[in-house]
Amino acid sequence: SGFYRFEGDPTESGSSVEVFGLKVPLGGDADFERIDEKDDFPWMEPFDAALNVKDEKFAVVSGDKIAVLAKNDQEKWEVSRRVDRENTDPAVIAFAGSHVLVASQSGTIDVLDAATLESQQQLTPFRTNQPQLIRTSPDGRWVAVLFHHKKLWLFDAKTAEPASAWIAGQGDITAVAFDQNNTVYVGDRFGRIIQYNPANSFHEVRQFTPELELSETIYLWGVSPLYTVFPKPGEMDNLVTSLLTERETIAMEESKDLNAQHVVLDIWTPVWSNLAFLAVMLALTCVIVVRKDF
Repeated sequence: SGFYRFEGDPTESGSSVEVFGLKVPLGGDADFERIDEKDDFPWMEPFDAALNVKDEKFAVVSGDKIAVLAKNDQEKWEVSRRVDRENTDPAVIAFAGSHVLVASQSGTIDVLDAATLESQQQLTPFRTNQPQLIRTSPDGRWVAVLFHHKKLWLFDAKTAEPASAWIAGQGDITAVAFDQNNTVYVGDRFGRIIQYNPANSFHEVRQFTPELELSETIYLWGVSPLYTVFPKPGEMDNLVTSLLTERETIAMEESKDLNAQHVVLDIWTPVWSNLAFLAVMLALTCVIVVRKDF
């Protein structure tokens, strides 16, 4: 185990041999080359890595370790700093300027000094909801953390504070990415993508909204409203689960990968739809009793 870089062109075909009239490729020159020094650093799960593009340093979380790898004179990456974690919970990591951010399964985001890996502050933007993925702008200033309950959190590495930005679609966000100009793109709903400019207080630049297919239109204007109106007593378990775990999502299966699929617990829709249904039924019953001649 270790750090590897893919070398070569994967589209180029190598030599081949003919077996029973069939050509069997032997592969080209493309291969994986190990780029880290073979030391005693424990490479283990859960694992995640992030690259600081400016100084070509890696930050990694591996098991109960957090480390920074820097390039040496032999063009190999070696561990320059390492610290122990308090646990081995799954986590995702970002390298943003002079900060390393570690978002763990507990919902805590630990902001570390990249030079010493000492903790500077711990943040819990959405209580114990689990992060899904983390993205960093190419200039290293902005960090975006998408949580499994489909809400986005932004961090300004320059001020070392959460970014005060209004992002549309909170609670329905499914993807986030930065481009080479540090512009951020946020995906939500049925394929809608909104472009924001971080340099201008995350002002919305434009939207990309595809036309809905017939099945999506039927779901949006037919199935979803009917589902909302009718009572859902079977889903009251979601409220109990959320109260016990203090989370708004639940994993489909046990996994050390934070990007594994989660189900969002719809807590309040069953409550309000059940109450509305009971209110309507009681009102109709009262009207029938009042008007009926017994």
